[in-house]
Amino acid sequence: MVNISLCNNKFCKWIFLGALCCASYQAFSETLEKIVSVSESKKYHKLPPRQFVIFMENPNIQHIKILVKRKIKYRLDMSKEEQLAYAEEQNKIHSFITSLKGKVSISRYKSLEYAVNFPTAELGGGGTYYDANGNEWESITYPGFIIKGTGDYVISSEFYSNSDEFDDYMIALTRAYGTK
Repeated sequence: MVNISLCNNKFCKWIFLGALCCASYQAFSETLEKIVSVSESKKYHKLPPRQFVIFMENPNIQHIKILVKRKIKYRLDMSKEEQLAYAEEQNKIHSFITSLKGKVSISRYKSLEYAVNFPTAELGGGGTYYDANGNEWESITYPGFIIKGTGDYVISSEFYSNSDEFDDYMIALTRAYGTK
């Protein structure tokens, strides 16, 4: 069964999708197992793929974010030990994201428009985001992911990780805004 969601975001301030569809798409059938060598010191395993379709009405996307769901939620009355565990989890998530191997691909009309192989040296800041269910997602931003044309796009990811501690992740596309 293929679940595909269409999004018409008129303002396109930022698009927070990713866990919408876990289906395969023929344009991305090339396997990344060649990229992830089994002879490396740490064994990598495949994370669940993410794929979604989006309609870009006001494009100029400039960044991609990889978000990982936190297991420890922030509370105002946290003890010192809980605060340390919270900060340690943030460091683990950032390490997890930066060590991912694989790619994120953007396709339009079944032709590949853009692909980024990970790990990549380009690295932006991080941040914490909250979803409607109160879950916390820790992220790292990768700049230079440009989408300029209006239309339907298929965004797909295939990642491998050397850690089995986290496997719930999302992809987000964002645009930078000036403060003028």
